[in-house]
Amino acid sequence: MQMQLVFLRHATRSAYGLNDSPLNETGLAQAQELPNALMKLLKLESLEQIVQVISSPKLRACQTVYPLSQKLPRTFKIDPRLDERGEGESATEFEARLRAVLKDLPGHLAGHLAGSLLTPPTIREAAASSAQTASAPSAPQGANVSSDSQVILLCSHMDWLELAMLLAPSDLTPTQISWTWQPAEFRSFELAPEPNSVWKFKKRGAVAPGGTNL
Repeated sequence: MQMQLVFLRHATRSAYGLNDSPLNETGLAQAQELPNALMKLLKLESLEQIVQVISSPKLRACQTVYPLSQKLPRTFKIDPRLDERGEGESATEFEARLRAVLKDLPGHLAGHLAGSLLTPPTIREAAASSAQTASAPSAPQGANVSSDSQVILLCSHMDWLELAMLLAPSDLTPTQISWTWQPAEFRSFELAPEPNSVWKFKKRGAVAPGGTNL
């Protein structure tokens, strides 16, 4: 079975420097566009190929994946280990937390990340407040989930994602590892079911309101 692992940075937030700031209008529009962007750039036949969506507990991350989760048979999960580095958390502790997540991701076991189901009213209200209306993904109606192509999506923060790219057992080059993460940017990898296999880098994309930037 082919498994794609997608790392996503949350969309554009309203203010930097605040611990848990929400998305601004641009970010809410990016979140609404995310399902279409994933369909296009990952060449999915159906959004139902996305079998798991896991988010940082921060509001801006939850807001980013909420519109996508509304189009899936299941809601997203929150995993505190995907949170940005906390105040007072040492670099060693942060790295250990991230390594624990990466350890849970090999091959077909990737869908079993720990996390509690959560759809807080604040997130529902924030997503509904977007001035943008999500357009329907361009998949054929009633498309079946392909058993040999499934997607796990993790939504986190720039510091977490930068370290993940450094630690992941992937074929990324040093230049690719050093790429800066823009808001609503994602990178996908193909995971083989064999233990200790190298993640193959597949795609880099960023979501813009009304379209996608490659």
